[in-house]
Amino acid sequence: MEKGSLGLVLQGEQSVQYLQSALRLNTLFQGPHDLQTAFSHHLLAQRLCCVGDYRGAMAHERDALAIFQAK
Repeated sequence: MEKGSLGLVLQGEQSVQYLQSALRLNTLFQGPHDLQTAFSHHLLAQRLCCVGDYRGAMAHERDALAIFQAK
């Protein structure tokens, strides 16, 4: 199971915190330009959009897009 997938099952702030943690770990262990890191950005962006943080969501989607385009 992908590290961030559990974050989609959790609710509210707990979900956001879990996905932020998953992103930090992916960045640390996989690197900032890895596809798993990009996927973590994408999952976090989806959850931020659900809780109304559209600006934060767009920032993470831009980071994910940049990684996907580079690959």
